[in-house]
Amino acid sequence: PICATSLICTLLGAVLLFAFSRPRNQISIKHVEIYALVFGLLFVVFNLLFPLGEFLIKGVGRNLTLTDRTDIWRIAMAVDEDPLLGTGFYGFWMTHASDKITDLYKGINQVHNGYLETYLNGGLVAVVLLLSVLISAYRHIKAELGRGSRLALLWFVFFVTTLIHNVTEASFNRVDIIWFILLMSIVDVSPFASEEEQKGGENSAADAASGTNGEGEAVTSVRLAHTRASRPIPRFVG
Repeated sequence: PICATSLICTLLGAVLLFAFSRPRNQISIKHVEIYALVFGLLFVVFNLLFPLGEFLIKGVGRNLTLTDRTDIWRIAMAVDEDPLLGTGFYGFWMTHASDKITDLYKGINQVHNGYLETYLNGGLVAVVLLLSVLISAYRHIKAELGRGSRLALLWFVFFVTTLIHNVTEASFNRVDIIWFILLMSIVDVSPFASEEEQKGGENSAADAASGTNGEGEAVTSVRLAHTRASRPIPRFVG
């Protein structure tokens, strides 16, 4: 069967990439926080008036427990552990703290929520560190978007879909391609310069090669006039 989480993230990513890649919508991405807040509030209001959440969940072929995920989250939150430091990196599934879950769901090795998984393994300290990484990634990506980076838009779409993916799956802090790509977006979101930066660099290089520095034509004209004036006037004997 098709993974509902992957399907939703793929469709959302395609919509975001198409919407913000249009030139007239480039400015709109600078106010994406406002759009996200308005969309979230509208979703909550409509969900209170109509069973919108239930409609969407059943639309992708899942039940209201998200295939028993809500039951797993409830059991995991009731586990007695250190709320500050957790059980240690990858430690939750190697201790008896996970027995209540593994006894009911054989072969499970994650709670299907990246944020809750981080809390179980590292406590509130790990959650704060994770939020710091996510905030740093977002600020870095948005700064590159403001500079006109062509690759930053792809990183932005991936960042948004990663946040949503970890609501029902756990890919944070794991040997996972999604986590690896997210870290790449923090280290260097734009190895390729924008078109404006490339044009500026080409002009600077051309000025440097011709020995000019912003006043190239004026400097060259003065030097040429001085050279001509200093040459001796040839005399012809008739």
